[in-house]
Amino acid sequence: MNELPLNELPLNELPLKGPPLKGLRLHPIAAEQRLKSIDIIRGTALLGILVMNIQSFSMVAAAYRNPLVFGDLNGINGAVYYVSHVFADQKFMTILALLFGVSIQMQHAQRIRIEDHRSTFHYRRMAVLGIFGLLHAYLLWYGDILFMYAVAGTFAYMARYQSPRCLTYWALVLITINAFIIHIPALPEVYLGHTDLRQLIGEWQPTQHAIDGEIITNLSGWLAQSEERHAKASSALLTTVFYQPRVIGLMLLGMALSKIGFFHRRFNSRQTLLPSFGLLMLATALSFWGLMRMLDANFPSAAMFPQTTYWCSLALAGSYIGGLLVLCQSRRFMRLKKALANLGSLSLTNYLSQSLICCGIFYGWGFGQFGSFTRTEQLLLVVTIWGFQLTFSSRWVRSFHYGPVEWLWRALSYGARPPMHKSANSSARSV
Repeated sequence: MNELPLNELPLNELPLKGPPLKGLRLHPIAAEQRLKSIDIIRGTALLGILVMNIQSFSMVAAAYRNPLVFGDLNGINGAVYYVSHVFADQKFMTILALLFGVSIQMQHAQRIRIEDHRSTFHYRRMAVLGIFGLLHAYLLWYGDILFMYAVAGTFAYMARYQSPRCLTYWALVLITINAFIIHIPALPEVYLGHTDLRQLIGEWQPTQHAIDGEIITNLSGWLAQSEERHAKASSALLTTVFYQPRVIGLMLLGMALSKIGFFHRRFNSRQTLLPSFGLLMLATALSFWGLMRMLDANFPSAAMFPQTTYWCSLALAGSYIGGLLVLCQSRRFMRLKKALANLGSLSLTNYLSQSLICCGIFYGWGFGQFGSFTRTEQLLLVVTIWGFQLTFSSRWVRSFHYGPVEWLWRALSYGARPPMHKSANSSARSV
């Protein structure tokens, strides 16, 4: 009997429902066989997330939320902050979390088609991703999201058999619960003691001595940074616990969208574009309104967890996804879409390489530019990194099935080494 490897069936040709496909062996999906719309959206989100992350790489940590702490907000520098806050803050993280849920459901659908109901593969995959995240946070940069996604993906997977309606219901419940959770620190006089309140205010508005100390630490060598980096990584990982309901909810929503075939051209351009445009206009207006309120109040500590940003990020992320799906259905901008898809197929490699590049530029063990870039210069650097990663990804996929980190993730998850080079016999039939 012929055994046909599953990686000979492109994702966009593999039905999500139907009778079991017996005689198939599960293999990693090669880059050229992926669902392009998912990779285009993921690639765009990966580029967008650097717009916000660059602030954490190049400036003191408090400046990410409170721009009055560090850096110039006049003229074009202020415009860069306003645009990035309104159009990027939390929006692309939201998209990546939702797409993570899509990938969970699609991989589960593949395994069901070959009558493999075991869950050990998924948990092993999440464990490997979690280890990558911990290494990233403690050895390179504290602002990791991989570990949070690995934990959330472990819980979201438990709902894989639920209906789209049930998944959507629980997604909305979890996202709403998270909104209440993050609102609690915004009322410190009620919920926090004197010591905790002082610590919260210190993190939001650090003293000049604390700012100078953070700059000196980041301009030192890798070993000298270890204590501070480990402390920030531990604090960031603890903080992610408060955002887990939102991330799990987004993954459940992605699973629901995958089940109804949302990314398989279920809706035409008009059905997708009009709601997306409406969400874009409404969320943009509300985001600017919320930002102006914080500016008028000189960014009080209550602005650390703004509800407008929380909810508008969901609406704007949805509008971005809708717009990108319309772009995917268009015959225009083919070269751009191909470049974004290539970058999205190497998302893990590109995400980690962003950290490596930026840490090398700003930290003392590299070029030592921490604290010296204006917000405008940060944006110019972001565009430069975009160009590099788009070019690198397009050239890489010409010769290889996977990015280097994607290959390692698959090898550790599957317990076997998938073929890397495209000249390798990656889909041999056995009789």
